[in-house]
Formats: sequence, C-alpha cells, structure tokens
Amino acid sequence: SHCMVNLLTQMADHPDTPLSELSLASEADVAEMRQENTIFPLTTPKENIIDLFKLQVNNCPHPWAIKDNNCELSYQAFDKLSDNLSSRLAKGKAATGLFMDRSAKAIVAMMGILKAGHMYVPLDKSYPAERLKTIIEDSQMNSIVCNRELLADIRQLNLSSDIQILVYEDCVAEAQPLTGAPVTIDS
Repeated sequence: SHCMVNLLTQMADHPDTPLSELSLASEADVAEMRQENTIFPLTTPKENIIDLFKLQVNNCPHPWAIKDNNCELSYQAFDKLSDNLSSRLAKGKAATGLFMDRSAKAIVAMMGILKAGHMYVPLDKSYPAERLKTIIEDSQMNSIVCNRELLADIRQLNLSSDIQILVYEDCVAEAQPLTGAPVTIDS
C-alpha cells in the first residue's frame, strides 16, 4: 500500500529514471530495516546439526528422541543406529539417495547419511521411474538407502552398477539395544 504510493511518487518526481533504479521502500523504511538488521547480526553457528545431536546424546541418552507407530528410539539408540548406517557409506562429500517412506527410520537414515559427510537426496516412491532416474543422474549420487519393502522398486529402475544400494534394515541390524536405553524397531 504505502510502498506503491512511494514508487508512484518517485516515478512522478523522476520520470526519466529507469524503474529498476526506483525503490518500493521509502528512505525511512530503509533506515528502519537497517536498524533492525543490526540488532541481531548474522553469525555463523559454531556447531552443525551432528555436533548438536551428539551433545544431546551425551546430555540425555535415555529419553525418547523419536517415535512413530512402528519405532521408538532413545537418543542413544538413535545415535547407534545412525552410526551403523554411516559406517556403511563411503566417507566424503557425496550425494546419497533416500528412498524410504516417511518414518522415524527415515530420520535415522538422514542422520546416518549426514554423519558420513554426504547430502541426502529425497526420492519419493510416487514419482514416475523416469523422474527418479533423472534425479539420481543429475545429483550424481553414488549410493541409495531404501527400506526392504522398496528394494524391488529401486531395482526396477535398472540403475548403474556403480550406485550402491543399501537396505536400511541390513545396515542397522548390527545395532543391538543398549542396556537401559529403550528401543523398539519393527522390521
């Protein structure tokens, strides 16, 4: 409202000035925005999500970290499962596909992928096969994590043999419930 009035006023006062050089905001608005932006200067966080998660695991290992209809995990168990998955992925910067239903297990897989230094690329089973292939090729992923139930779907894509397919349940099977740490996983 007042931005349009300001713009129209500038256009009337300076008819030869290109539109790209005019401002929607008045000088008072710009001064106010500058003031607001200096109150909370931008800072770079000292910790990343993995560091913050590890801090939570160390401080409160036994409370539930994540829970859905099929899975309840303490922070300690969540950490152990994500570590097991992470250990199965090659370290270093890479793209890893995540082909899983939305669930607590998918969150564990995301954390495991991040712990390996990878970025995760969500792959939705509702996408057509050609769309999935395009995402996989364009992101140059070298591995895909999927549920056992979706393994046949990912294999039907006839992907390059260079792409490692990891079944979530196999990757975390080595993680035994830790004493005193509640964990329930339905396979």
